[in-house]
Amino acid sequence: MPVTEKSSADDAVYSDKVTIAIEKMTRSKASGQGPGVMSGAPLLSVQVVVRNSSSKPLDLSAVVVSLRYGSPERIAPGSYDAASVDFSGKLQPGAHATATYTFVVPADAGDKVRVVVDIDGSHQPAVFRGMRRS
Repeated sequence: MPVTEKSSADDAVYSDKVTIAIEKMTRSKASGQGPGVMSGAPLLSVQVVVRNSSSKPLDLSAVVVSLRYGSPERIAPGSYDAASVDFSGKLQPGAHATATYTFVVPADAGDKVRVVVDIDGSHQPAVFRGMRRS
């Protein structure tokens, strides 16, 4: 099911009444220790909400969220911290689920970000551009 590119302030709504929204975006710096932690790296956390107003359960176990930034666009590497929470399980009709994905994004990228949310093989990926102001 297709959906067009949206501003991060708008919802992506599919014909089967599944909706994807960027709830908020938050900048921070990486902290912590251990393999793969780049302490002090600039982070951008993206809170994504999926609402299932369709008549069928929606499997969220294969959701992929990615982020590109800058001009020319670069792929932002993912970073897991205490705020990061993946989607999982089945989303029943009438329910919604929230997840937070965190990426390493330089502060000088400004508002030039593009978030892609791919929920499954039946729905085209939802594309959101720009920073969501909370």
